[in-house]
Amino acid sequence: MTKELNDMIELITKLDTNTKVLEGYNSAIIGYVINSTETSIAYSVNHIIKILQLKDMSFLEATEEFDTNINRKYIGVGKPTFIYCNNKGL
Repeated sequence: MTKELNDMIELITKLDTNTKVLEGYNSAIIGYVINSTETSIAYSVNHIIKILQLKDMSFLEATEEFDTNINRKYIGVGKPTFIYCNNKGL
C-alpha cells in the first residue's frame, strides 16, 4: 500500500470514526465520499471483482461473492460506497 493511500485512509478514519475499511481491498479504493452526516471510502466494484477472481473464482462467482458477502455485509453508518465503473472510466 502506498504512503498516500495509507495517509488518506488514516485521515478519513480520523474525520469519521464510523468509517468502515474493507480488509484486503485497498487497491480497489478510488476515493472517498463526504456528505453532511458521514464519510465513506469509495471502492471500484470492478476492481473488487478482479481481486476475487485472482482467488480462483469465475466472474459469476466473484460477482455473487461481492453481492452476498461484501455489499450486503456492510450496512449503516460508515458503510463503504461501491461504484461500478464502465470501461471508459467514470
